[in-house]
Amino acid sequence: MLDSFAQCQRGNGEVVLVEGTLTSGKTALLGEFTKKLSTFNALEMSATGARAETPIQMGIIWQLFHSAQIPDEIKERIDAILGTEEMALEFSETSRQIPRTSEVQVMHALWLVFHELSRRQPLVICIDDLHFADEASLHVLFYLCRRIRSARIMLVFTRWAQPEPLLSPLRAEITRAPHRHITLGPLSVARVADALAPRVQDEAAAGELAPAYHDLTGGNPLLLDGLVADSFPGGRPAGERGAPVPGAAYRQAVVDCLQRGDPHLFEVAGALAILEEHATPALVGRLLSLTADEAARQLDILDRAGLLDSGRLRHRELASAVHSALSRSMAHLHAHVAELLYELGAEEIDIARHLVRGGTVLGPWAQQTLRLAARQALVSDQPEFAASALELALRQCDDDSDRLRLQVALTQVAWWVNPSAGAKYSQSLRDALTDGRLSALDGLSVVRQLLWQGNAKPATEHMETLTAALGTCESRALSAMRLSYEWIYGAPPDQVTHQTAGRKRSAARLRAYGLAGLHTLWSGEPSDELVRGAENVLQGQLIDMVPEIGATALLLLDHAGQRSRALHWWRVLQEEAVRQGAVTWRAVLSAVGADMALRRGALATAESKAREALELLHTQSWGVLVGCPLSTAIEAATAMGRHEQAEELLRHVVPDAMFDTVFGLRYLHARGHHHLAMGRPFAAQADFERCADIMRRRELDFPSLVPWRSDLAQAHLALRQHRRARELLTEQLGRLDAHEDERLRGITLRLLALAGPQQRRMAVLGEAVDLLERGGDHLELHRALVDMSKLYRAQGELGQARLLARRAEQAAKACGEGGLLNGRPEPEAADGTAASREPVARHQRPAQARPVARTVPRVLPRGGPAAARAGGEPSLSEAERKVATLAAFGHSNREIGRKLYITVSTVEQHLTRVYRKLNVQKREDLRPEILSAAG
Repeated sequence: MLDSFAQCQRGNGEVVLVEGTLTSGKTALLGEFTKKLSTFNALEMSATGARAETPIQMGIIWQLFHSAQIPDEIKERIDAILGTEEMALEFSETSRQIPRTSEVQVMHALWLVFHELSRRQPLVICIDDLHFADEASLHVLFYLCRRIRSARIMLVFTRWAQPEPLLSPLRAEITRAPHRHITLGPLSVARVADALAPRVQDEAAAGELAPAYHDLTGGNPLLLDGLVADSFPGGRPAGERGAPVPGAAYRQAVVDCLQRGDPHLFEVAGALAILEEHATPALVGRLLSLTADEAARQLDILDRAGLLDSGRLRHRELASAVHSALSRSMAHLHAHVAELLYELGAEEIDIARHLVRGGTVLGPWAQQTLRLAARQALVSDQPEFAASALELALRQCDDDSDRLRLQVALTQVAWWVNPSAGAKYSQSLRDALTDGRLSALDGLSVVRQLLWQGNAKPATEHMETLTAALGTCESRALSAMRLSYEWIYGAPPDQVTHQTAGRKRSAARLRAYGLAGLHTLWSGEPSDELVRGAENVLQGQLIDMVPEIGATALLLLDHAGQRSRALHWWRVLQEEAVRQGAVTWRAVLSAVGADMALRRGALATAESKAREALELLHTQSWGVLVGCPLSTAIEAATAMGRHEQAEELLRHVVPDAMFDTVFGLRYLHARGHHHLAMGRPFAAQADFERCADIMRRRELDFPSLVPWRSDLAQAHLALRQHRRARELLTEQLGRLDAHEDERLRGITLRLLALAGPQQRRMAVLGEAVDLLERGGDHLELHRALVDMSKLYRAQGELGQARLLARRAEQAAKACGEGGLLNGRPEPEAADGTAASREPVARHQRPAQARPVARTVPRVLPRGGPAAARAGGEPSLSEAERKVATLAAFGHSNREIGRKLYITVSTVEQHLTRVYRKLNVQKREDLRPEILSAAG
């Protein structure tokens, strides 16, 4: 452009045409050029076209003369030309018509004015957005283009790069005159990198970031400026190393870009945002009542501006900005799109998306489409959308029978994402079931809703009716219903209602599902047949299985000692539930996973999974099942000494009906142990006795369900009532089979040792430790090892006490991050020697949880290890002690090497040094107490 100005100075006038797409930088380029002109002796005249001012004839010419400082006599001439009544003529509506004589006279008179000004100094006329210029001004500009060849006049025009019939004569005039043509388009990735370099101050980093910025903006300078403003607020990157962060400035830039174009441009962009993959010029035109050619032209403008990629808005953030700007009119457009897609035979789920977004049902075809789409959505892992489609169909359905079918479908879908969403239809569905207007299979959903909400009595009544109606035709469905009952209430419904005659028939039906009932889990060890049945159930599809059945199968495997298999299937189901968006499934699985972790003493995992379950579903959706994750979270928090968290969990409002369920029993168990931890043994005793009363009354007195006898024994020990504690623990042992639940037997024996005579305590604790090691409960193993360590310390065997204390500490570390364990006072033995500390006062709350180190008894002399070594005892390194300990327990050198990941030669070297330090000849002389003292 400066070269053209140099020619202008020499008397060779030129025309410069700058064409570009929307917001491609035409105005910015013109501004930079006019800044350069300020250093030359040139007269600059400027004007800007505007859509609203196009009807004002000679508007551009008036702008030119009012934009520059010109002599008064020239102004008078201009007023005489444009201001007299004779010269205030209406120019032709189209430039293709031949101007009248009077019009030519006006143009010639204006030319003489421009020419005279150029004789005094070079004249530069700049017009931005020429495509909005009025017809009269265009005629004058055409006249100038034909006469500037030998004048010191330079014309600079900017306009959109698109075919415009009204401006075609301009291009003809420009090609006849000396001219330059500059075309601007979207920035390349390299140019985007250049624009980012000053921000990140690193060319290499700018090159890495440029593709992401280009992807969001298409190289459009206006959008790029907005994105940079969001990503570098205050000059510093908001994201990692300046990664693009679309925000308010970016969204505003999208709106500004579209508003500067054709009036239909914003609407076309909105149509693209709605139609998504269905967008075609023809469909866009039909949606907006435009011809296909007009729609194609608008799409071409957007494409040239860098806003499109393969005919669609290039990025979801860009589409989101358009959606936000057009939110008021989007509902109408979505409804229209749904009609168009239906006419074109699109997929039901695609049509339904627009119906849901538009929030309206346009007729019977839309009702049917929503129902079919809901089925497709559920199969394709979109349960939330399935629920939304059915809710819309139900909201605008007038037929009673259709409403009933929709309520059933919505209730079934709700189990995947939010069980309480179908609760509002519970009463109407119950009435329909009672009146016979609801089929027996559909009635199963009603029963499940009643069970989850704690309405056991009407649920059992309906179950009997449905059982009679379905007979053996739907044994699998009936089995699922009855197992749902058992998972919540702990016993088959015929047992609760004392209809014992039907038990054999019930068991036969339950076997149709592959399981014989969860109550067998509490009353005895599951058989091999049940374990195989559980695995068969877990191999099925998630969509064909209700969460209660999956939970039953997982618990059967876990309680049958198949813990690795239970964990494997838990992970499989969890991954599937996440993939399918099955929120209810995920919540139930988290609760079951928390329960399995608690049985292993993995306290941190148990609390984390239980809280996750509570977050996935709110209390209303959980119903009476809220006690499942809540009790686990309370028990885990209490065991880790996090008493304030446990108190917070206990403040959750739970339904009264929960206490009639298995989870109510678990809740009483957890709350009772929290009372013990807080030094409230009487409150704990009340909870444990209430639990015992419910279990006896409902014929659920199984220690595997809730061991209320050992719970109550701990309360009696805290009250120094050791005889009653022994009675309860002895009774519990008598109810446990010799080969049943090693974990529970170990817990009972540990407490019995504390309550029994001192001379038998060590032997009983040893048996408890063996059982708990096999049972895999790290927490209870830790407690038993601590008790044994205290006994050895009391007997003066410090080496053995120290060895057991270290084992206790290792078990404690497995319980959870941070090593915080049970903050409650340990039950005190009959002679008071085994108590870890005094009980907390009744109203005293421990300030902090006790760390592991404080639960392990002190077994060294007052001076610690250094004092021991000063007394002449040899000192082993940590590596030597590990090797010697394994050797003392009978491991071969090769086995020791595999366990410690060292070579056999290294093992032999360590043992040689150990023998020398301890003055022994062979590994049989490596006694644990010597190793402990020498460590």
